[in-house]
Amino acid sequence: MEGGVFESLCTKWTVRGVGGVGGGGKREGERQQGEQGATEVKLTVTFQFANPAVGLAVQGVADEMVGKMIRAFEGRARELYGRPGSGTTLR
Repeated sequence: MEGGVFESLCTKWTVRGVGGVGGGGKREGERQQGEQGATEVKLTVTFQFANPAVGLAVQGVADEMVGKMIRAFEGRARELYGRPGSGTTLR
């Protein structure tokens, strides 16, 4: 995008099941009926500002912005699936 704030911006969400809570020696994704599984969520954000002066000015804010994105994701997951260990099943 010409004239934009960013030279480049890439966000990558990785979501994967990590089996039963606490592991228990099971293979990835293997669970007994009714057993709650854990999920690992990873967010990677890489960016470069078009203007280096802007980059220096907002460098400290970047971590805060990513933190807000993670909290929003967690909040929405709670709305859809309930709190961890609540017995709510995924749809």
